[in-house]
Amino acid sequence: MKKTLLLIIAMIVTCSVSFAQNYAVVNTQTILSKIPAYIEAQKKVETYSKEQQTKIDNAYLAVEKKYDAYQLNKESMSATAKRVAEDEIIDNEKKITEFQERIFGQEGTLMEMNTTLFKPIQDNVKAVLNKYALQNKLDLIIDISSTQSILYHSPAADKTEDIIKLITNNK
Repeated sequence: MKKTLLLIIAMIVTCSVSFAQNYAVVNTQTILSKIPAYIEAQKKVETYSKEQQTKIDNAYLAVEKKYDAYQLNKESMSATAKRVAEDEIIDNEKKITEFQERIFGQEGTLMEMNTTLFKPIQDNVKAVLNKYALQNKLDLIIDISSTQSILYHSPAADKTEDIIKLITNNK
């Protein structure tokens, strides 16, 4: 009986402690969209990406033209000439694919550019969030921009505007 009573008391204390935690929610996408450096970085990345995609599209068009020309002339070509033309087309396609991987791949130029441009800004936001949490004795800050599983949060718990003010006043 004593063990059961102690277990019930322990459960009540545990539950009350977990409900007493202070938390806040923020929308990091909204915060980032208010930072001029972040907006500028987005424009740079988008411009670079479009430029590189245009180069790739043009290269594929050139290969497609070579292939169409090959199809038109292959009946009059010798076996050796056919082979050379086919190899050239295949080689050009491989080069384009390699170029595409160097730009858009996991370790490509675009990924490096993202890291170089965005990481310092994100690190600054994280530092401001950490400072805010410590100053306001928060146990938890939840990013509602990237979490689909938050079904409800109190509008009073949303501290996005407070963080935006801190970041814009730091500049």
